[in-house]
Amino acid sequence: MTRGATEAAVRLSEVLSGRQPERHAGPVFPGHHCGLFEATFMAALFPASATLVVGPASCLYQAQVLAARRTGALQAAGAALRWLPLRQEDLALGCDALLEEAIREVVAECRPRLLFVVTTCTPEITGVDVGAILSSLRGTVDARLAAVRTNGFADLGRRQGTKAFLAALADIMDPVPRRPGAVNLLATRPPGPGAVELARALEEAGLTVHAFIPGSPPETLAGAPAAVNVILDAAAEPLARAMERRFGTPRCDLGHRYRPEDVGAALVRLGDFLGADLAPAADRLRARTAAFLAHARRRLEGVPFGIGAVEGSRYEAAAFLAELGMIPLFIEGAPLPEERPWAELLLALGHDPAVALPGGTAGTARLLAAFRPRIYIGHAPAELLAALGVAHCHLNSWWSEPAFAVPRRAAANVLNALAGGAPDPEPAVAAGRGGRPAWAS
Repeated sequence: MTRGATEAAVRLSEVLSGRQPERHAGPVFPGHHCGLFEATFMAALFPASATLVVGPASCLYQAQVLAARRTGALQAAGAALRWLPLRQEDLALGCDALLEEAIREVVAECRPRLLFVVTTCTPEITGVDVGAILSSLRGTVDARLAAVRTNGFADLGRRQGTKAFLAALADIMDPVPRRPGAVNLLATRPPGPGAVELARALEEAGLTVHAFIPGSPPETLAGAPAAVNVILDAAAEPLARAMERRFGTPRCDLGHRYRPEDVGAALVRLGDFLGADLAPAADRLRARTAAFLAHARRRLEGVPFGIGAVEGSRYEAAAFLAELGMIPLFIEGAPLPEERPWAELLLALGHDPAVALPGGTAGTARLLAAFRPRIYIGHAPAELLAALGVAHCHLNSWWSEPAFAVPRRAAANVLNALAGGAPDPEPAVAAGRGGRPAWAS
């Protein structure tokens, strides 16, 4: 282990006793974690929509480079992405008329049923009141309008742009009567096979899925306050809170759990909240999951790994992988108070991994060079990992895979990464019979 990594990292047992690891400091490029870029990525996830991004040319250029990766998704969703670069005089003298003209042009050109207007740091700082502009246009343009305010340098890495984009949907919803037994599934990605699996489990218990967010069309989203919100991803919680404040829509958090025991308990709690018996579905899906994880354990036993940022808790994810026989070498980030049970579980399993606060890519590079795991889970440059001979993996997929699909997807992605492949459809999970669910049509 290199001297720098040794000095910066401490053992998990020491952290739980009160010692804190040293934090590395250094310049950080906002990258995908800038609120603007995250919001731009969300544009491809809403059918029949258009997104107008407003800001300085330098910011819009970076966003366009990243958005180029989503061109196919935009076309598949029937979504459009447009840009309004602001000049220095626009910011100094005001750009209300320019923005109003741009909105009318986008609506005329793209004919969206839903239009998002995304602002950046600069118009926010100079006081452009996008909300007031959209209010003045409602009823004069043939589209529902939502303002998304982003600030790229506030709380980097906390998915502020994703949260702001989803929360803006409350602006396009209507006050409608509550429908007994109806639920919305709130996530940050369109529904995959695991989401269909969860929806069918709910339907078997007598419930109806009204909307999946993102993924449902604008007309379905507009009536979303009629149903109870089930939160599948923490970044969707601001939307659920906004709907609760505005419409009184109840909400319940299913969470993003890795350990099958935690998933099953969360499903039963969800059933209690909704007044439905989800225990039979939980038992059936738990058995299916256990069969696949037993297969995965035979192949993952003894594989050393390091873990950084993941969806959900990195400590629960590390404990889940350790229960599959893998060996945690290091974890980036000290455990939060609510993560202590999973940290203690790691110690009970006989593991005392290093805990470090790398403070960016350079710190992660030092950890990887020092510990040389066989696989790294999280965000790191592909070139660096390839040079060190370390496999790379993310535990989630491009689709929303909630409930018992979370541990199956995580294990499948690790197995596939170790085999040198890219993520592919989850094994042992099928979307089932029939066509697209009503909430996705």
